[in-house]
Amino acid sequence: MRCIQRSFCCILLASALGQAQPDWTPPTIITRDSINEQHAAISNFTFNYFTNHPSEEYLAFVRNSRDICVKRSEDNGIRWSDSMYCVPNDSGQFSHPTLTYTRMPGTPRRRLVLVWVANEYPLPNSNLMYTTWSDEVWNQPALLTTQSAGDRNPHVAPHDSGVGVVWERGGRIMYSRFVAGSWSTPEFVTPLGDTLNTKPQLHYDVNSPVVLWHKRKAPDTTYALYCSIKRTSGWRQPDTIAYAGDNRYATIFKPQGPWSLFAVCWSRSVPSGWQVVATYGNYSHDTLQRSPIEPLSSLQREGLNISPSGNITPLPITANNPTPLWYLVSTWQSHSVLEGPGIAATRWAGSSYTLFTGPNASTFRNPVVSSGAFSYPYLRIWIVWEGMENNKWKLYGSHATFMITAIREGEMAPAQIALEQNYPNPFNPVTTIRFRVQGSGLVTLKVYDVLGREVATLVDGILDVA
Repeated sequence: MRCIQRSFCCILLASALGQAQPDWTPPTIITRDSINEQHAAISNFTFNYFTNHPSEEYLAFVRNSRDICVKRSEDNGIRWSDSMYCVPNDSGQFSHPTLTYTRMPGTPRRRLVLVWVANEYPLPNSNLMYTTWSDEVWNQPALLTTQSAGDRNPHVAPHDSGVGVVWERGGRIMYSRFVAGSWSTPEFVTPLGDTLNTKPQLHYDVNSPVVLWHKRKAPDTTYALYCSIKRTSGWRQPDTIAYAGDNRYATIFKPQGPWSLFAVCWSRSVPSGWQVVATYGNYSHDTLQRSPIEPLSSLQREGLNISPSGNITPLPITANNPTPLWYLVSTWQSHSVLEGPGIAATRWAGSSYTLFTGPNASTFRNPVVSSGAFSYPYLRIWIVWEGMENNKWKLYGSHATFMITAIREGEMAPAQIALEQNYPNPFNPVTTIRFRVQGSGLVTLKVYDVLGREVATLVDGILDVA
């Protein structure tokens, strides 16, 4: 057993063990008829990636500008089904779908939770509605909120056997949790009297909800990014993620499981247009620790970069070894000076990207990225976006296949070669990393930050373990 102590605020990436499909697949139209489909959202997963990661995903979207529908991925994530479920809608207008998985308590069964807005804002009587899916059956839609207070912009995230949701009400941010088949009493995240907040995002730091949102800078129309975490004593006073400049289209994402690190990417106004940037951090010792803001898109080649989306997916390096291999995927709407408009997609943030364009590419917008459908040794991750074709909104998609090829089933076991979870985690300033190797030989152990960049080499040489 080797033991290393280092002071780094980052995550371990065993990138040398993974190999990716050279390119994203050519864009395909997911929409199969002439009806408008837009505002896509892809489910994210809740339970242990190392044991029961499902081999399908679900895609929710707005159909015909009023209905919420859901499709399912098939053939281990290769394509989306032609059939779909559409939420019954006798009246009103449905919009802003968001969905996630949760694990049903005490069983390996899964529950899909779908939340949306009924009667689109700014109508004063808009509420949130929800429905759940389990055992191949959709339950009857029901109201999540009932005060007709203009609730809008919901976002759901998984937590253990439950689901959390955040949304905006009258410029304040609210939170509720779905446990044992019902929602908790809604509570305010933002302080009383603070009504300049919008577009919240939610994820969990181990057992605590972390909420990110946009805050308008009074009296102008530019935005800052704030976040808060809930502790036993309640919600902390908001912490600043980004204030300088105009910051919009933010998304928060993190590895599912017992990791406290989260990442945020967003579009920031710069003199030449909009640039996609990112940061990562955690609430170590109940204080927000944040890395410097880093660019994901280049200022030299692009002028417009908005609506970024990202995800971090951990996978086992073999079916029997829980040591994680991380994949970071990001996408955004781009308008390159040299290449024109389109949707950018990259396997590692900050690396070279693929640009999807078409005959009417200026209408490509609002991309989202999935968590991935995993069937060992393959992980397939989808990018889905909107595009205009024949005066109709269509959903387009492309997927990349990640395959673990350097290590095959049976070639190693945790008792022979292993990289264990660092401890403590979170940490400040020192953590311990334990690993095992089989016999003497060349050993390399590197640390990468959440943007996929190498920040340190811990081991690079011959180790004599005889």
